[in-house]
Amino acid sequence: MDMSIEQLQKMLDHKKNEEKQKNDKPSYDVVKKNIEKSYFKLIDPAVFGFEDLKKSSYGDKITFLDRKKILHIMEDVYFYTKTTNDDEDVYKKEAFINKWLRDEHKRVYDNLCYKPTPLIVNEREYNMFVDIPVRVGKLVDIELFHKHISILAGHKDSVKTYLLNYMADIIQFAGRHNKSHSKCIIFYGKEGCGKGQLYTLISKLLGSHNVNKSSNVSDFIRDDSGAGRFARGAVNKLLCVFEEAKAKHAYTFSDKLKDAITSTSITYEQKGGDTLTIDSYVRYWFFSNNENCVKISDSDRRFVVSHTSSDEINDVDFWNKLSDAYSNDDYLFSVINYLKNIDLSTFDFGIRPLTSEYKSFKSHNIPYLIRFIKDYVCDIHESVDKKTDKTITQNIYKGESFRLERWFYLYCEWLKDTRIKSEPDKITFQNQMSELNRLDKSGVHKIKNSVIYYKINKNDFLNYMKIQKYNTDDDDDDNDKSYKKYIPLDTTQNIFFEDSLKNQNITESGITIESAFGDCDVIEIEKLEEKLEEKTIPKKTKKTIPIKTKKEKIKKIIPIKKIKILKQKVNIMYNNLIEQQIKFDELETRIINEKNDQQVKHAKNKATVILNSFSLLC
Repeated sequence: MDMSIEQLQKMLDHKKNEEKQKNDKPSYDVVKKNIEKSYFKLIDPAVFGFEDLKKSSYGDKITFLDRKKILHIMEDVYFYTKTTNDDEDVYKKEAFINKWLRDEHKRVYDNLCYKPTPLIVNEREYNMFVDIPVRVGKLVDIELFHKHISILAGHKDSVKTYLLNYMADIIQFAGRHNKSHSKCIIFYGKEGCGKGQLYTLISKLLGSHNVNKSSNVSDFIRDDSGAGRFARGAVNKLLCVFEEAKAKHAYTFSDKLKDAITSTSITYEQKGGDTLTIDSYVRYWFFSNNENCVKISDSDRRFVVSHTSSDEINDVDFWNKLSDAYSNDDYLFSVINYLKNIDLSTFDFGIRPLTSEYKSFKSHNIPYLIRFIKDYVCDIHESVDKKTDKTITQNIYKGESFRLERWFYLYCEWLKDTRIKSEPDKITFQNQMSELNRLDKSGVHKIKNSVIYYKINKNDFLNYMKIQKYNTDDDDDDNDKSYKKYIPLDTTQNIFFEDSLKNQNITESGITIESAFGDCDVIEIEKLEEKLEEKTIPKKTKKTIPIKTKKEKIKKIIPIKKIKILKQKVNIMYNNLIEQQIKFDELETRIINEKNDQQVKHAKNKATVILNSFSLLC
């Protein structure tokens, strides 16, 4: 039956009245629907959660609330129950929280999880991951992007390929372990090489909520003491950047950092709350202008070091164009489209580009004593045979036995020459040498006499270095040595020997000795040093005609070679001094032990002869 206009108007008014009543006096279901857009209950941990959708783009997706706080927040939230009394609707006001806490069908999750795409989330899990932004636009040329990555890779194709595949893996497979995850890239180079621009790009591609940066390592790496207890900078992130990393901080947390890079979970403590553990898919990068900003061990499998190019630092036009490109939606769409279409099926992230800078970082972390011995026993001297004009190479160290004090002196000089900031301690040095002596096939041998001597077998020691993966040699042609090659010039310094370990007096100039024979002059080679310095100081010479023939070239080099030969002679003289010292020590021991006056007199005469030859050598 057709309804009249009046009837239709009454029905419309009734509907409007009901809708008004719902808004003014909402039912439990209406209030619950609105509340559960933001609030939910968690079983593990035993808390309530508040989901702020407005802040989710910044990474602070939820705030945890205990029972006391949830009661406080909802104490003024009510709903109405409707009853009919004598054809009249009666509404009763009730507290929402009391019924909601007992509601078996409220919004509830068993646990928290962090599962980036393409991982599947169970309906009973609350996923902390915030999606990577979806970009739309038209494809444009991305040549500037490729040039930028090439600069960051130091224009090395192997490094550039690794970086592009690394970025592609984060975009395509954010939620998988042991690919780009478990590998850390160190971008080392001068300021103005585009490291900051890279962070700007990656934060726009992944979303600012999925990345984080800090100059403080303790913001990312949890420590059991101090503020590091609450470190949560890496929680629910896909990429974290240590900005302007300094070796002091990175070395302090080196072991924890290595664990964090490969860890599949992350633990953090909420202030005033529980300690939580959640899945982690975070990758780590380092941006630094400082050399050796990270401790890389000999058995490292985690780090890639890229030395950024500084050739384009002053190319203002390029950097301005790049900045504009990274602010353009079409350009960002084209970059992410390119990265999404890189085929990663056959790429092995375990095969890293081992750059010369990477090897340099590793060599900095080889124990100083190992580096010293390697430099000393492997050092060679070049000389020219006057008859044949051929260059002759000889090892300066020929396996002699030196007293512990002598080795310690050479070690201290090596630290000075290599400009290593370390305060050597004789007792520590002695313990380290003893430890090497105890190790099987280390090449370091202790010889016990009246005093302690050490000698080193070069081949055994180099083999020991290979076994321990102490590789200080670089195969790359472009490698720059991270530390100065040590050339022992210690024999041009003041050298002092102890006659007896019992009697020694350390002065500013060296060690003076008081032997059993009475006072002795200090053995000095200062005069020899002065002569050598006179030889090495360049004198003003006339301009020479360019060398044309090989024979003429050799003649021009001979003065320099003479200086090297003089240094070689000094070393030979020193070795002779050592031999005389050993004999002198043996005689001293005999003099102390012998009771026969005639034999003591004979030994003293021999000692006098040795001392005379000793002074002649000087």
